[in-house]
Amino acid sequence: MGTSLDLRTSIEYAVETLKNQGVIIYPTETVYGIGADGLNQALHRRIGQLKGRPSDKPYLLLVDSVQDAESLVGPMPEIAYQLAEQFWPGPLTMILPLVGKPRTLGLRVSSHPVVRQLLRSFGRPLISTSANLTGDPPPREISEVARKLRDQVDWVIDAGPTPGDRPSTIVDVSGIVPTVRRDGPITRTELAIFGVR
Repeated sequence: MGTSLDLRTSIEYAVETLKNQGVIIYPTETVYGIGADGLNQALHRRIGQLKGRPSDKPYLLLVDSVQDAESLVGPMPEIAYQLAEQFWPGPLTMILPLVGKPRTLGLRVSSHPVVRQLLRSFGRPLISTSANLTGDPPPREISEVARKLRDQVDWVIDAGPTPGDRPSTIVDVSGIVPTVRRDGPITRTELAIFGVR
């Protein structure tokens, strides 16, 4: 496992790690995340094993823009564009339908500058899940990440405490009525304006 001294250099190492199919720990505007190339299913499995997470539980992906989201799922429902305009970049994950497929995908555009740089330099979506063992609280600082997890990843970006203290709000927009699936920094009151239940 690598560690960071200078943040810019650490991000550069993290991008190289991602390009070499590695797993990294990195900060977001919510909590520290563990991630890798979002298009590599083997890395989805590796992260699940590291976290002790059930293999059937999907991960959300971080993308750099609405256009990147569309490249993965196709045209989005109108409500998704409205929510994206208001809350992206930021701590909102949307569960979106994949056009022409009976599946969904959770996507988020992060506002954290480290994530923005990672996505722009790497050029592919990132798996995003909190950097904790299943059942443990999500970490706001690297010191809160279990040593077992830190020792098994390929690179760690330590950018100090995260601004937030809990994972993103999740809204499912794949059905007729948009629905909150996980409470988070964006409140139900803020979302109710858009007809989210």
